[in-house]
Amino acid sequence: MTVGGLAGCLGQRESDVVRVGYVPVYPNLQHFVMDEAGHYDELPVEIGYEKFDTGTGLNTAFAAGDIDIGHFAIVPAFSLVQQDQQVRALAVNNVNGIKLLGSEAVAECHREHGNSFLDAYQEQHGRPRIAIPGGKGGAPHLVVHRWITAELGYDRLDAVLEERDVAPPRTVEAIHQGEVDLVANQEPFATSITRDPGYTSVAWSGEIIENHPLSVMLANGRVREDTDLRTELLDRHRDATELIRAEPETAASHAASGMGIGDELAQAVTTSRAYDFETSPDGLRSSVETIGDILVELEIIDQAPTAEELFASDVLE
Repeated sequence: MTVGGLAGCLGQRESDVVRVGYVPVYPNLQHFVMDEAGHYDELPVEIGYEKFDTGTGLNTAFAAGDIDIGHFAIVPAFSLVQQDQQVRALAVNNVNGIKLLGSEAVAECHREHGNSFLDAYQEQHGRPRIAIPGGKGGAPHLVVHRWITAELGYDRLDAVLEERDVAPPRTVEAIHQGEVDLVANQEPFATSITRDPGYTSVAWSGEIIENHPLSVMLANGRVREDTDLRTELLDRHRDATELIRAEPETAASHAASGMGIGDELAQAVTTSRAYDFETSPDGLRSSVETIGDILVELEIIDQAPTAEELFASDVLE
């Protein structure tokens, strides 16, 4: 049985209700599929939902014990695991889910000058401006930092780009109105940008940090200690991932309903390279280590957890 969103009831929760927290973004697609397909109803407990407008609100609620299962971006997941040894990720959601998008002028410089295109752009148009949702330490920032230093050969991101922290939905308007020249973002915002023929993808995170997790499903000790719940939850997550892969049109309809976006946009996302979903974290050890190393390099955290510390031991082979 599921109980709908109970906004305002945090701190007054029923002890027997297991609370699921999420932010309505495409990398959390498994949540929308599990909800719309009735998978949460199959769990052996009563489930309640809590939608958060921002990751910050979800992080705070989970850390306070008001949320038991959360669909998180990878960087806050690192932090929550370090704060509480009982917290672990049971599954991956989205991998390789960030695209770097540019205006036509950026794309033209990229085609003509390759990895030196930012220098060429600056000579012709001035210092390029990039919108990076979440600011320093967020997954888009880590991807751009890696791209600038490892792929393009600069010492620092700010040596070549003027960074602007813009909320994910507003990046579409920001680049279309010429406020920025580049955007690093997840879906569905990346697809929204490139539906205008004047804008295109110049890089993809799957080629910058290969096979990196963007979103994961975290569970607290209460959930992990309940063997039946943990097993059923993971099985239903696998079912959702299988549907996402086998029936992308159905999955997109679930996303449109759960996120409140148009079905046409939701369907368009299924053709994006960022439409890449997993359940098992096997094969992610190297990318988790890379993300951790970048976080330490940028002094966001002192020590990064390994894949074995991030994910529950029973989901790693």
